[in-house]
Amino acid sequence: MKSMLKIGAKNKGLLHLDPRTMLLLLVMGNLAVFIMPSVKGEILLTVMILILGLLCGVYGFSFKLALIYFAFLGIDYICMTVFNSHLSNYIALFVRFIRKVLPCGMLGGILIGTTRVNEFMAALSRMNIPKSVLIPLTVMLRYFPAIGEDTKKIKNAMKMRNVTPGFLGFIKNPARTIECIYVPIMMSASRRADELSAASVSRGIENPLKRTSIQEIRFRTVDAICVLAALLYLIFIWRI
Repeated sequence: MKSMLKIGAKNKGLLHLDPRTMLLLLVMGNLAVFIMPSVKGEILLTVMILILGLLCGVYGFSFKLALIYFAFLGIDYICMTVFNSHLSNYIALFVRFIRKVLPCGMLGGILIGTTRVNEFMAALSRMNIPKSVLIPLTVMLRYFPAIGEDTKKIKNAMKMRNVTPGFLGFIKNPARTIECIYVPIMMSASRRADELSAASVSRGIENPLKRTSIQEIRFRTVDAICVLAALLYLIFIWRI
């Protein structure tokens, strides 16, 4: 089963932004969450990121995180207005913390899902990013989708052995869930890290010479429009 976030796959969306634009949008999204004055501005930010994800071709991931966001928003509203007890307030506080991180997670997922590793390296090289920062970021960009693929394979295999994955399975039989799912996932994560590091070195990631790229890396009109929209949004939430 293929992961929703794919590195190296052909972009099927209407937009293909420069990796530097996506990084700038990610920084601006984190700043917007930090200075967010109201829930309405937060909802507007989530909708804007959802539209960006759909235009960039990251359909499943964007819809999934948007649904989770609005589900958490509903839980927060119910806990604060319907129950309004000490326990519900603690639950609302926990849900609110996760909810505020989700828009940044959506932007990060769009960056991973639309940016090839060679594009990412070429863009950061043009920004004169040092190798000590460039290499870990590049390996990380490929690491998380690989772990997601391994996790899905492990969960599907455990379903055939009648081991229920996820939170429900952990509640029903925590020892068996840890043994059959979480331990293989951690072992797979360690193995993947070694494999990706070795593959990166073998492909010349530590080459001191200036990196070249077959694909053209440059800012386009659509990059300027996206950055301008993000700036206008920051000014809007700063003024209200």
